[in-house]
Amino acid sequence: MRFLITGASGMLGSVFCRQLKDKNEIYGIDIRPSFTEIDITEKQALWNFVKKVQPQVIVHTAAYTDVDGCELDPDKAYKINADGTKNLAEACNDTGALMIYISTDYVFDGRKDKPYTEIDKPNPINVYGKSKLQGEKYVRNLVKIFL
Repeated sequence: MRFLITGASGMLGSVFCRQLKDKNEIYGIDIRPSFTEIDITEKQALWNFVKKVQPQVIVHTAAYTDVDGCELDPDKAYKINADGTKNLAEACNDTGALMIYISTDYVFDGRKDKPYTEIDKPNPINVYGKSKLQGEKYVRNLVKIFL
């Protein structure tokens, strides 16, 4: 299979790259130069790359994860975590790729006394969680191909 992995030089993205590389065709993108430099917030550059490589699956691990930084710069948090995710979701629809979106437990408020599940109601209490939840909403509303 042909995979596109965002945030490929990050902690989670690099694991996906290592685990999938032996039996799959991997295209890693990141804002760091160790992979193909593509900024997910730059829609046209992203779409051009996605159309060029035609991935079957996009694994989206890129994010602005600095929780304190998100509080100081909410616009940056939303630009990366929400708008960048929206760009990828739209690219999935355009190319027919499946999308795996990695969110965060920060979409919950932490008040539940047992583990959260996918059906629990989100209630983020900070900008990071709110921006990631907005990304989830874009994926849910825009990606039309499900397994």
